[in-house]
Amino acid sequence: MRLTRVTLFFIALIIGTGLYLLMRQQLSVVEPQTYQATEESMVDAAQLLSAFVDADLKAGGFKKERFEDAFHGASRRKFKALIHGHLKDHMGLGAYVTDVTGKCLFDSGGKLEGTNLIQARDVALTLRGEYGARSSRTDDTNPFSSVLHVGALIGPMEDPFGVVTVYKPQSDVLPIVDARRRGIYWGTGLIGAGILFLVTAVFIWQYRPVGLLTEYAREIESGKRPPLPKLGAGKEVNTLARALESMREALEGRRYAERYVQTLTHEMKSPLAAIRGAAELLDEDMPEADRRRFLENIRAESGRAERLLNRLLELSALEGRSSLEETENVDLVPIVARAID
Repeated sequence: MRLTRVTLFFIALIIGTGLYLLMRQQLSVVEPQTYQATEESMVDAAQLLSAFVDADLKAGGFKKERFEDAFHGASRRKFKALIHGHLKDHMGLGAYVTDVTGKCLFDSGGKLEGTNLIQARDVALTLRGEYGARSSRTDDTNPFSSVLHVGALIGPMEDPFGVVTVYKPQSDVLPIVDARRRGIYWGTGLIGAGILFLVTAVFIWQYRPVGLLTEYAREIESGKRPPLPKLGAGKEVNTLARALESMREALEGRRYAERYVQTLTHEMKSPLAAIRGAAELLDEDMPEADRRRFLENIRAESGRAERLLNRLLELSALEGRSSLEETENVDLVPIVARAID
């Protein structure tokens, strides 16, 4: 069954390689797609806050206190949102507002107010009328400290007031990314295991009858007469089994015929020689008593030859059977005693 194992190995290798490449491709897009979806929602939030600030400006000026109260109130709110298996219980979105010179007028985190952010890509690009976004680390040594920023222009492009930027730590999104990665690992693993199990089961179903037929052929080769093994419902293997059975019967019949002729020739030599010798002596003159004795020898040897032929015919009928229709217990003691006597 070496061929079976080698075939299974290569099938497993091909399936494993394909699943690995598929999993690698899926994993490579999980993080970018998740951050892309997050960034898309941040663009909407930035445009919405820009509209609020613009409305305040039209009403008389930017009301920083109103924004502070809104963000502080939102940060203190208690909620539980189960998003595709990820539990979110706090607000992770922040925002800051800069004027046209880049000076920070408001920061929901309270750390950037008064800082000039004109060099920041989200502020500089937005003031030039482009899409302003950036991802910056709060700790250069920590790759998970990145914060995504998205800017939106406040006021018309001809005379802007400034820029409102919303920001969100990427660590808020990492649990979702990790959950999706685990789902890919589990899904790919289960699919691979299922395919390998199915392929293995099919191979066992196909090759097990072949193994049984191989053992059957080996037992025949060793001189045994085993019954035909049960091979299931497979049409091909059963056809092969019947062909092997027919070949076995044909070969056994041929070998038996050879043995039968050899045995018959050997066993018939003695009675035929005795009959021939007695017949030759009868051609000579001899006393009547001797003649009767030789005639009796001819009759005895003829009977012996007939009994021998009958027994060989019975033996031929018995050995021609592949199995016994009826079985019964036999006491071998009298048979052995009679054979010894």
